[in-house]
Amino acid sequence: INAKKVFEEDKQSLRKLANERLIVDLSRVLDSFESAFANKEAWEKVDQNWRTGVEYIYTQLVSTLTDHGLAIFDPMGETFDPVRHESAEVIETDKTDQDGMIVVVMTKGLELNGKIIKPARVKVLSYSKAE
Repeated sequence: INAKKVFEEDKQSLRKLANERLIVDLSRVLDSFESAFANKEAWEKVDQNWRTGVEYIYTQLVSTLTDHGLAIFDPMGETFDPVRHESAEVIETDKTDQDGMIVVVMTKGLELNGKIIKPARVKVLSYSKAE
């Protein structure tokens, strides 16, 4: 009975790990969609029906991943947290109240069942005393 219980627990752990790896791999597809949507000028030139179809596919993908425990987070305006965010660039500011504030989100972050699987890639302000 104990061996069967351990076997089932191991099987569940492997399944969970495989799901996590699949979701991490699919996150690159989400990033590609986000990049396409971010280029507003080019996106607006695409045929409206085609755009609607692509946006629908993106929504389906996000919905499916969300149903499996994925949460996408956009930390714009939040304070930098090295656990949830990856700093791509530090921008100096002379305002002390803006120190550590995220001002640009390059890629959104991903959390799976409460665990950060991909930190958001951001640009963050850093206070620097004006001379």
